[in-house]
Amino acid sequence: MKTLIKIFLLAMVSVNAMAQTITPPIQAGRNVSFFVGAFPNTIPLFMAAPLATTMSAQSKDKKVFIILSAGDAGIGGEPNSAYPYWKARQNGLENALIFFAGFQARGGGSGLYTAANVTIGGMTLERKDFGGWGDVILYTLKLPDIVGTATQTLGLGALQSGLVASMQPVTGTAVYSAANVRDVLAGIVKLEAPAASKIVVHTTESDATLNPGDHPYMTATTKFFDAATAGTNFACLNKFYYGTISNYGKPVNLPNLDLVAHADVLTHAGGIGAFSNGVTAGHRGNEWGNLGYVGKSYKTRSIASFGACAF
Repeated sequence: MKTLIKIFLLAMVSVNAMAQTITPPIQAGRNVSFFVGAFPNTIPLFMAAPLATTMSAQSKDKKVFIILSAGDAGIGGEPNSAYPYWKARQNGLENALIFFAGFQARGGGSGLYTAANVTIGGMTLERKDFGGWGDVILYTLKLPDIVGTATQTLGLGALQSGLVASMQPVTGTAVYSAANVRDVLAGIVKLEAPAASKIVVHTTESDATLNPGDHPYMTATTKFFDAATAGTNFACLNKFYYGTISNYGKPVNLPNLDLVAHADVLTHAGGIGAFSNGVTAGHRGNEWGNLGYVGKSYKTRSIASFGACAF
């Protein structure tokens, strides 16, 4: 009952922030886990097991979340709308992170986030720090789901493949080329984990033979990150890849309840509920249609570190 009450209360949390310019402190000798996804719901949907485990009270890792797409479903920035769809979905992700962060049970902190502007790879990004502890960090590039005419569903895939030369975030700020995206991704890793004892990356599987039917934006996101962190400068990264849309037809592989790491069906359902509640709070429906993914978190492959990082 206590776990159910926690899920309900955390799912109802809303978030606020004030922007300021800061430089994140260097935290030497600490493990850092990066979660990289295309859409606001990619991580809570497809990486439930590592997400819950890394956010649990048993983990002291610093957690950094990176989302490339605004998740606007081709609607765009909706500058004349008080409740744009992309913002509702981002609110859903923030709600889900607050939900999972609640399992750390460290006490203190507001449970909300503070926001600050940082310059990375020549671009200005908003860095959100959840709870004020400096170890649950979120970056969102807010790149659009569609570039060009209404019939051209291009987005990240087109940018990554070179079909389009650049795109502008739905917020209307800056212009990203493919090189800009790679520079930002590499820059985030360097900024957030300059002296980490271990760096772990969780992202979606880009190999179609291991993850058939993947969304092209998710495939492009992983290709962007892998290209940005290729070579000996990033030799210390340990990478783990996960199945996505193909999980729908697979059996549940998480336990019903895990009171230690919380990598279980109940927590996964709670996280998706928190996300959906955040979208609803943004006056844009809900995402309960994704319940077919509950309890399913499939790792497809991993790539071990092969040396020390040079940053």
